[in-house]
Amino acid sequence: MLLAAYSAILFVLELIFSAETIRKKNPLQLNYLVTEFKTMLQTKDFTFGVLMCGISYGLVMFYNLSGPFFIEHNLGFSSITTGYISLLMGLAWMSGGFIGRALIQKSLLPKLQMANYLQIGFIVVMIFISPYATNIYTLSLFAFLIHVTAGFIFNNYFGYCLGRFPSSAGIAGGLAGGITYLVTSALSYIVVSLVNPDTQTEIGIGYAIFAFLGFVTLIIIKLKKAYRQWI
Repeated sequence: MLLAAYSAILFVLELIFSAETIRKKNPLQLNYLVTEFKTMLQTKDFTFGVLMCGISYGLVMFYNLSGPFFIEHNLGFSSITTGYISLLMGLAWMSGGFIGRALIQKSLLPKLQMANYLQIGFIVVMIFISPYATNIYTLSLFAFLIHVTAGFIFNNYFGYCLGRFPSSAGIAGGLAGGITYLVTSALSYIVVSLVNPDTQTEIGIGYAIFAFLGFVTLIIIKLKKAYRQWI
């Protein structure tokens, strides 16, 4: 009920104060939409960018599907603690976005690869120390650092995909968002099913799968030159 009321207020405010910001309005026709979808999906840098967004957000969703259960059932904390940790993960995601904004002038692919390398490094350390130190602090620390890198990669690449087709930004946003969530849903479900995480080590292994998928995807992007040289 709260969300419904909140959405209704936003809708009214949009009608009163907002307006369409895009300069060139495109026709709402099925043939035009199909043509635009086809063009976008055949553009390598856009397609790979959406795939990277799905992998990055899938990593976060993997935690959402496993972390709370581990915190409550294995570590014995309450759902309130789980909520605080989830808030911390949200701050990590936001921090990744802020770092991405601060480094917006840097070349796209090198900074994403560096973020992926850091992500892999954090995951390796997490897995290595898990047999010796498994508690709410080690889980939160490493999950926070890993989610910062995921947020950095996602925000950079999602922004890139939205700006890839400036004359059809709305269509690009809808397509990128839709495919991202499909990839996220499929990958997070598959990884959780395969790993069945019940320990901090297994959560780290799940993270490692996503980081490795990101690593391979970025290598393919570099080899195929599926990115704008000037970004």
